[in-house]
Amino acid sequence: MFTFSPAIAANNRAIASSAMAIYKIPKGTIPRECRGCNALIWWVETKHKRWIPVDISGEAHFVSCPQASRFRRPRRRPDKGAS
Repeated sequence: MFTFSPAIAANNRAIASSAMAIYKIPKGTIPRECRGCNALIWWVETKHKRWIPVDISGEAHFVSCPQASRFRRPRRRPDKGAS
């Protein structure tokens, strides 16, 4: 039987909203051309001091870029032999 939990629902909304974040492009930011699809993108600094490419809509460009996989970095794996 399914039981509704407000805490779980709130957590799911938080996860969904963070994945679909809309970024504000600061006035005066110069657009660049995406090296993968040639779309106009703006580089915006996130609240965690990281830079992310953004479309004119304010959405992270890697969501809509057909070549996004070319720019993904491999995940860092901890060194098992390190002491």
